[in-house]
Amino acid sequence: MSNDPLVNPGPDSQQPPARQGKSPAAIILLILALFVLLLLFCGGVLVALLVPAVSSARSAARQVGVRSNLVNLGMAMQQYHEVHQQYPPVAILSDDQPSEPLASWRVSLVPYLDLVNVASNWDSWDQTQKWDSPANQSLSEDAPDIYTNYLIGDGPSNRTNIYGVRHPEGVFSGQSPVSASDITDGAERTLLAVVLPNRTVPWAAPDEIDLPQLQAALGDASIDQPVFVLYCNGRVEIFNEPLDALSVEALVTINAGD
Repeated sequence: MSNDPLVNPGPDSQQPPARQGKSPAAIILLILALFVLLLLFCGGVLVALLVPAVSSARSAARQVGVRSNLVNLGMAMQQYHEVHQQYPPVAILSDDQPSEPLASWRVSLVPYLDLVNVASNWDSWDQTQKWDSPANQSLSEDAPDIYTNYLIGDGPSNRTNIYGVRHPEGVFSGQSPVSASDITDGAERTLLAVVLPNRTVPWAAPDEIDLPQLQAALGDASIDQPVFVLYCNGRVEIFNEPLDALSVEALVTINAGD
């Protein structure tokens, strides 16, 4: 038997195993996994792009709703003024106790709203009773559509974020009613009502805001927290940026020469 190392090995000699490629099934599974990951990634990107767009669209729709309500409110105010030659007082007062407010100026406008189903029920409102009395409970539980709180979204149906501003030199002075002829600063620059982003009140309640509260709201105005102002001439303005306190006061006063 030869000891020559160059002799070819016999058939019984062990050979290193041949390398085998991946099976077609494994390749298909790998491709599918990569495809799923790609879909997940693209889906995440689409969601990231769509969520702000949807949010922006909702915000725009709400702003349109608020503006529309204020325009209609301004028209109702003008109709009230044509009939009574003055704007409504800040509150409906009791004849027996004039110092006790019974309901908000918002209630006084109900007969002048272009809402047949609401105005037709006005006769059942007892103007000698408070807004939350048993006699007025059924009407005060649901705010007319014009007072809908568009900025905050779903909430109690009897609440609104439309306010008058109490001020001794404003439209809602809390004293004698104001007429258009009393406004010497210009109706287009004098505030009639305001919509606040994060504050609500029962629509019929005689609860309004004062000048410092309005100054705080407009001082914090932003794109995410807009403040809507209805002027005495029916114009609506949206404040998306802070407004200084003196400018806010100028909006409220009717004859300060500003």
